[in-house]
Order: sequence, then C-alpha cells, then structure tokens
Amino acid sequence: AAFMLPVIGCMMKNLESPVGGLETPFEGACMPDTLVITPTRELCLQIYEEALKFCHRTPYKAVRIYGGEKPKQQLEYIAKGADVMVATPGRLQDFINREVVKVDQVHILVLDEADRMLDMGFEPQIRAIVENHGMPSKEERQTMMFSATFPEECQKMAQDFLYDYIWIGVGVIGGAVETVEQRLEKVSPKDKYSKLVEILDDFFTKRGKDDRCLVFVNAKDTAKWLDEQLYEKSFDTGALHGNLDQWEREKNLSRFRKGEIEVMIATDVAARGLDIESVVMVINYDMPQDTDAYIHRIGRTGRIGNQGTAITFISCDEQYGNCLENSDTLKKLLQIMQDSTAVIPEWLEGTIEEASNGGSKWRWGGQDMRPDQETVQGNGAGDGWDNWRGSAAKEDSWGSKW
Repeated sequence: AAFMLPVIGCMMKNLESPVGGLETPFEGACMPDTLVITPTRELCLQIYEEALKFCHRTPYKAVRIYGGEKPKQQLEYIAKGADVMVATPGRLQDFINREVVKVDQVHILVLDEADRMLDMGFEPQIRAIVENHGMPSKEERQTMMFSATFPEECQKMAQDFLYDYIWIGVGVIGGAVETVEQRLEKVSPKDKYSKLVEILDDFFTKRGKDDRCLVFVNAKDTAKWLDEQLYEKSFDTGALHGNLDQWEREKNLSRFRKGEIEVMIATDVAARGLDIESVVMVINYDMPQDTDAYIHRIGRTGRIGNQGTAITFISCDEQYGNCLENSDTLKKLLQIMQDSTAVIPEWLEGTIEEASNGGSKWRWGGQDMRPDQETVQGNGAGDGWDNWRGSAAKEDSWGSKW
C-alpha cells in the first residue's frame, strides 16, 4: 500500500476541489478522483487503513467498498462523497450499475495484485469498469499496476490500460526473497499434526515476545479443524478462511495484528499482499497447489529486510518413503529454492536434477514482453532492481497535470 503516498502527493498538486468529508449526504453519485481495485476484502481493508493514514490532515476522504457485508452501510458512507475509493471488483461493479458510483472523474487508477485478480476471474468486471462507464482514457489518467508475476494475460491488460508505461521489477520476479529461510520437512500424512505441534512448541520456547506464526492449509475444513485442535492444546489460535463471515475474518485479522492471536490458521485468502507485522514463521501444513501460492505464502514473513523462516511439509509414504505430492509442482518449488540458494534436502536431490533442466528465473512472467525496450539497471533492495521503460525519454508524470 506504499503507492498511496505518491498518490496523495499527486492529488495535492493537481486536485483543485477535493470533496473531503461532507457533513451531510448529497444528491447524485460518488465520484472519486483516485480508484484502487484489489482482489480480496482483507487486502481492500488493509489498503484503506493505509489510505486513512496518508489522508490524515489533508482535505481528502477515503472510503472502501467490498463484498461480504451488507451494502446499506457502505452506501450511507459513500453518500457523503470521496476522493479516494478502495474497492473489490464485484461490489464496485454493482455500485456502478446502481449509479451510486461514477468513474468519469477517476484520474488515478491503481490495479493491485493484478495477476491474482485475473486468477480469480475478475478480468471481465475490471474491463467493464475501466472501459464501459466513462472513465477517462489511459492517455488522460495516471494508471499503476502492481503484481507479483506478469504472465502474458497480465501484460496484455497492462498494454490496454496503461499509456507508454514504465516497467519496474524488484528482485527476481516470481522468486523467493533471500530474507526467508526455506525448509522442507518430510512427513507422513498421519504424522503431520504431531509434527506441527512439535514445531510450534519449539517456536514458542525460543520466540521473541511479539513473534507470530502463520500456518497455511489448502482447505477451509482443515483450517477449522486445526484451529480447534491447537486451541485445545492451549495455543492462542485463530482462523482465516472463506467459510467465516466477513466480520469474523476482520476480527481475527485485527487480533492477529495486535498479537492476541499468536498462530493464525489460514487458507490462501491470507497469502496475497497482507502485511502483518512480526510474522517470523510461515508453515505450509499443506504443500501449495502451485508455485505462485508458494511465493505469496512464504512472502508473509521476511518482510522489510527482516529475517523469516518458511517450513513446508512434504507428504511421503510412510512405508516406502515415496513422495505423495504433485511432482510437477514440487519440481517448480525446488527450482525456486535452488534459485534463491536455499538448501535442498538429500532425499529430494533426484527431483531437483530433473527440475534444473531448462530452469530460468524469469519463467513465471518476470520479463517485459513488449519489443525493443530499453533496460535500465540500478541498485535497490536485495539483489537490485531492473527497470524496463516504455519510452527512454519519457518524463516522470508524477506532479504533472492529469
């Protein structure tokens, strides 16, 4: 959500008549100047909270709209107007169709976690919002797109929505950061729970005062079961999954941030974008179903230069020791570990030899597909950043008139 800082700075230079927080509702639709679209309710709420901080002591008002709660309260809130709107695609499209939100004054558009929105099938809604309801053209607005990976369909959307855009890549796109120690644990399915308890007992013996742990599973029922089982063993646990009502998810997330919950059991709903302070360990109780999920899960720790640990359980046959996980996904996961110089356990050395054939650090959509782009490299976080420019002579548009 750091993009909110330059967004507010740009608005302060250019927005002549901010709406601010009106005392009473007004007739007509809410017409924000900045629109942030994000895939999940949790991420929407997180960005909104950051927007509130950056709007403090400015004339600007931020609002958020997302599914999972009744529209009435949100409608009452936006009836007083807004300068910054943070929204999920479905609820935003609903409000636009009701004509309670209009996008014809949007001069800053942010698409956050773009690849996730495509994965979730939101492309038709996003295209309808941007192309069919009078939003200023890409030449007339400032558009930003953020994504952990940039596959072909994501870059196609960038070409449609962004004007002469600049590509900035930080670190290895689609790769793991070196601040996360990656470990694999060989375990039989029937021993997974006892192994988890063993690791958590060790964690709470050695952890710092505010350290927290995030445990990822693939199924909502597993999250519910683990939450109940660990709670009975006196762990301060909570759950985050799609079967919970929105107020329950928000309450648990808030308690986790405050440290009232020390172990959060979550499905991939918490894997993307959420920035939770003091998460020093991530445990993949279930191996992720794809490499993108793996990158995002382990990315919840080792943030802002801090060190973190990510442990992934690899289910193996108890009698013969054969790996029971999807072989293609496991090979890609091992390639990620090898690229980030993580230690590959001996019992998987044969698998990594197969995975090494033809491996490339850009294989998950980390390269600009536009032809004839100039590449500029500089020093940045980690191993540096790469910047692919749409036009080498293009001036920075921040601070210029829309």
